[in-house]
Amino acid sequence: MAIWDYLTSQRTATQGFSPLSDEHKRRQELFGLYWDYYRGKHKRPLKVKPDQASDNVIVNYSRRVVDKSIAFLFGSQAAPSFEVGDEQAEEYLKAAWGGTDEQRAMLLQEIGLDGGVCGTSFVRLYEPQQRGDLPRIVALNPSLMDVVTNVDDIDDIVSYRIIWKSGQDWKRHRIDAQENGQWLITEEVSDKGAGNWRPVFEMGWPYDWAPVFWCQNRPNPIDVWGISDLEEADINDAINFTASNISRILRYHAHPRTIGTGFSAPELQNTSVDQFWSIPKADAKVFNLEMQSDLVSAYQYWAGLREAYSKITGVPDL
Repeated sequence: MAIWDYLTSQRTATQGFSPLSDEHKRRQELFGLYWDYYRGKHKRPLKVKPDQASDNVIVNYSRRVVDKSIAFLFGSQAAPSFEVGDEQAEEYLKAAWGGTDEQRAMLLQEIGLDGGVCGTSFVRLYEPQQRGDLPRIVALNPSLMDVVTNVDDIDDIVSYRIIWKSGQDWKRHRIDAQENGQWLITEEVSDKGAGNWRPVFEMGWPYDWAPVFWCQNRPNPIDVWGISDLEEADINDAINFTASNISRILRYHAHPRTIGTGFSAPELQNTSVDQFWSIPKADAKVFNLEMQSDLVSAYQYWAGLREAYSKITGVPDL
């Protein structure tokens, strides 16, 4: 089943009041499905009866697709470096990005992973709380984000909204463009069952650019939301199905079975000589029943699916 068909047939109902739009709910469900593919939580292709051994084989090529894309994106550069012609400014930028090379590299990995899986990455800049503190750069969870654009221009973003549930209440940070070119940050809460937003905190952002930045993983010229590396991940389901069928065939048929014809079981005698059996009938036959195929066609089909996934996603199958 294709991913979009899955979403159409597997809509989940939200319990109680939810401030999320239908589009936002579908987007969260889609991102959840992508994350399941990345983490190896794939659909089990074969049914397993109680007390029966499972022949399901899950080969997580989806994680490989995303991880390789991130490796291609950042290459051998372990952490971002800065050249602004001012050594003090460069050190400040390094510290704001996390201080150590490992911390800066990890932040890049988080941003790249969000984009590879969900199709769009979001980063928020938090101002220092006190003099001498550093600003914080945080990778935002794309499933919490809602973006409002000018109705005539999807590249003109007029509001970022970060919405999440905290206990029984919903909370929201609204970051709105103002007529003077600056931005206003408003924290709101929707009390349990209230169905409306109550302002809690409001703060002006003293710059003409928003504290939230976004980028598309793969370009999507007709929408703010980019394209995930896992839009073709249902091919991974076909790969798992084929591998699982091969596993089940081998479990039932890989071992030869000894067959005897022309005699009954009591007529079979053990001579105690190296487990040699004798049968007092001239026309009795004993032979091994073995699998006649080495599953070449099944393996070729499995390889073809892996090659197709590799070509479609643009990640070489090394």
